[in-house]
Amino acid sequence: MVCKSADFPCKRRVTRLLCFLAVTASVMYTAVLLPSCVHSRGSASSASGGTGSVRSQTSTEVQATRANLRAGELDISRSSRRRRRRHRGESGSRGPLRAPPQALLRNHATMVNQTKVSAGGEGRGTFLSALSLDGTQDSWRERGEGLWWDGAGECGRTAGLPSEENVTGTCGRRAARAGHGQRVISLSLYGDNSEYWGGLKFILEASTKLYPGWTVRLHTDPRGHEARLCPLLRRHPHLHVCDVQRLPALGDVRDVNPMLWRAAPLGDPQVATLTVRDVDSALLPRDAEAVQEWLALNKTWHVMRDFEGHGFRILGGLWGARSWSRRHAEELARLRSDLFACGRDRPRAWGQDQVILAEILWPAMQGDQVAHDSYFCQMFPETRPFPTERRSGEFVGAIR
Repeated sequence: MVCKSADFPCKRRVTRLLCFLAVTASVMYTAVLLPSCVHSRGSASSASGGTGSVRSQTSTEVQATRANLRAGELDISRSSRRRRRRHRGESGSRGPLRAPPQALLRNHATMVNQTKVSAGGEGRGTFLSALSLDGTQDSWRERGEGLWWDGAGECGRTAGLPSEENVTGTCGRRAARAGHGQRVISLSLYGDNSEYWGGLKFILEASTKLYPGWTVRLHTDPRGHEARLCPLLRRHPHLHVCDVQRLPALGDVRDVNPMLWRAAPLGDPQVATLTVRDVDSALLPRDAEAVQEWLALNKTWHVMRDFEGHGFRILGGLWGARSWSRRHAEELARLRSDLFACGRDRPRAWGQDQVILAEILWPAMQGDQVAHDSYFCQMFPETRPFPTERRSGEFVGAIR
């Protein structure tokens, strides 16, 4: 109830009296007719409590709340001291358990710069998902301990992993451990099709022979696939599983077209060379030899068309890129951000990823690409034949 002063001075005393009576009636109604509301707050007041009892109850609640807050702060302080003592006991030196928020932001300045995108795109959600309300890393840092697919536990345990605060790149701790200048074969895998999951072992085995020194990044949600991935992680140390629910610098990308997940290493400061492949296609010597020629020609982009059905500017699983400098990596990261922004907005129909690749990457490729082409050399620019002859009718990109 809102009481306002009367328009005329002679009526003010009456108005004040009415206001006092209205407030008193409201309090009495609450105390007498609605005792359950009072008891729900832990009060034992009765109908005779009146205004004084309600005020006393409110004051008691405030004091109790303040006491609880002080006790909580004390518990937090004690817990922090215990964690620091444990940390000093393990490391043998004094130091903070966790770097301050400013240090975390400085460590990840490069990755934050990579996520500059248009309004409504990727960067805003990524930054919020990476930071909690108090400024510390949340989704990536705080929950990153004990991930079996990223070098923890009995599945693919990896020694010498960087701490969560020092992880760079766009995959995880296991990938970050490989350092800078990485050459990466990037894959996407989603769903539960056993043929796709079973094809991983063939790619990993072929990559060690055809792409020595390269790593394989698998962009997927690994939860529930431990039986499939653990044996591969133990057998192939060059396999890095990138959890699309919590990619460093990118956050949760599950709402992006899954075929575009494999573009995540584009602009990664640790990746010097990227080549994108389909998980259900075989790696062939013809494939690797074309990549070697591309690298020898000092061009940024690489595309391949080796079948009569490859009449696209960029095939989703037959393209690559390389980074020449940190500034160039930032430019590639902006293109990746545009890819992901489009991948969130567009329908997930078959071939939609190739439409987005043509829209975003094709203009950047002009004059700076190597295009190995067996069928459409008159249709697309900057084409050249494959460096080796076809063996037994096989072609690059063929389904296994």
